[in-house]
Amino acid sequence: MGQKKLLRKIDNRNFQSAIIQIKCEEGRIYVGDLMESVHVLKFKPEQGQLYIFADDYINRYLTGFCLLDEDTVAGVDKFENFFVIRLPVGSEEDAEDDPSASK
Repeated sequence: MGQKKLLRKIDNRNFQSAIIQIKCEEGRIYVGDLMESVHVLKFKPEQGQLYIFADDYINRYLTGFCLLDEDTVAGVDKFENFFVIRLPVGSEEDAEDDPSASK
C-alpha cells in the first residue's frame, strides 16, 4: 500500500505535533515527529489501525532522519545534534502482545 493511500485510509491522533517525514520499509512505518523524535508504527489490517510499538524516549526537535537498516535510524535535530537509535531485539513481538500499545 502506498503512503498516500495509507494516509487517506488510516488516522492516528497519537501525535502531539506535526509529522515531518514518513518512511516505510519491511512492514514498518517510521514517522518523524517535529517535537518527539522518531516513532515506529505497524499496521494491523484486520483492525484497520496503526499502532506505535516503539519511539524515542528523548524528545528531539527533529529536522530529518534516514534508515540505516530495519532496526536502526540516524537523525539530526534542529540544534545540529546527530543521533543514532536502534530498536531492541524482540521489541516488535512484545508490542503485539501488549494490550496497552497506543493505537
